[in-house]
Amino acid sequence: METWPVTLPQVLLSDGYGEKANPYVVRTDMEVGPTKARRRVSSGVTDIQGRLVLTTAQVVILDNFYLNTVNCVDSFSWVHQRTKAASVYRFVEAPEYTHLEGKWNVSLSLEILY
Repeated sequence: METWPVTLPQVLLSDGYGEKANPYVVRTDMEVGPTKARRRVSSGVTDIQGRLVLTTAQVVILDNFYLNTVNCVDSFSWVHQRTKAASVYRFVEAPEYTHLEGKWNVSLSLEILY
């Protein structure tokens, strides 16, 4: 499995970082009594929204990683931003770039696979 490039920042910026686990439980209302609940899946994903500030050279590295190394869809290993545990990630969407005073503000939409 590929690894997040060491030539890119290893931590997403805290400003704009978001994390949301997808629901693992299905709940069914009953005619009488409490709601029934069951686990939906044995493995799941957590959605991650984050951003980086990169140089033009680092944008080239990220583009190559996204387009060629992980082919836009393959998973890669990287440290979990909150827990610092080794995790398996995948891109949900292509990175989004906006120019920011000589650098690039990069928005990432990722998912952690469990």
